[in-house]
Amino acid sequence: MSIKPVLQIRGAKLDAYKRVRGMSAATDIIVNALKNDRETMFAGHNVTIPAAYSGSEAKGEAWRQKLQEAFPDIEVEKDPLSISIACHVGEDALGVGIMRNIL
Repeated sequence: MSIKPVLQIRGAKLDAYKRVRGMSAATDIIVNALKNDRETMFAGHNVTIPAAYSGSEAKGEAWRQKLQEAFPDIEVEKDPLSISIACHVGEDALGVGIMRNIL
């Protein structure tokens, strides 16, 4: 069935955001949620978007490129998930954050 949970962390709380079918739908939900956060919580701030992944670097780069296309005016970085997280989420997991630049 390829059900993908989309999770959200706000502060110290991890919550289920949505459950969707397929990775493409999941990445679209993530991009739209990130756009909403950029327009609301981070409006007017200079931000960076770190794209996280587990598994192959090629899939991580594809994820970074999708985010860069959605946010052409923001620097999108690519970072592999740490082993302590990757062993829980498995191969081919994707994550993203948005953070205000302080410098």
